[in-house]
Amino acid sequence: MILLESGSADGAAEMVRRHALSAIVAHRVLEFSTGPELVRYLRSIAPAVPIVLTSSNDYRIEALAAGATAFLPADEWLMIGQVIEEFVGVAQSHSARPFP
Repeated sequence: MILLESGSADGAAEMVRRHALSAIVAHRVLEFSTGPELVRYLRSIAPAVPIVLTSSNDYRIEALAAGATAFLPADEWLMIGQVIEEFVGVAQSHSARPFP
């Protein structure tokens, strides 16, 4: 597994365009006022890649409606490995896009 990190939405978008990502874990960045807005932006660039939004705000319903695969409250951050494994497996079996 390779972990890439970006401090901005534009940087994340560039990574999505350049790399065949298995999953995106996102937290709100300053260019967007809410996590669900960030999810909508990333979903428009990567429609088949699982997106997990993590936030200290309870955006679960809004995040899922915006296209997030899963929502993880910040206090459950230690479960991220389990969430990624579960949803990357789902994406690999249901998506035509190859994953590394």
